Amino acid sequence: MKSGICPKCSSHEVWCKTNMGHRSALLASLFTSLRLSDYVCADCGFLESYIRSGDLEEAKQTIRAKFSRVKP
Repeated sequence: MKSGICPKCSSHEVWCKTNMGHRSALLASLFTSLRLSDYVCADCGFLESYIRSGDLEEAKQTIRAKFSRVKP
């Protein structure tokens, strides 16, 4: 999605929003949240959320400490 191409329908109608009120953060714990950027395809509605790049290094530590790992 970050490339501007929807991985689901191959459309170039991808839009990004970083300040979406309650959707602008992922709650990691009571006092910790990770700021998000949402990418959405205006053709098929597919949505992806990413941690904002400026917060990524700190967020990696929080994710490993607070989330459950999904095993392949």
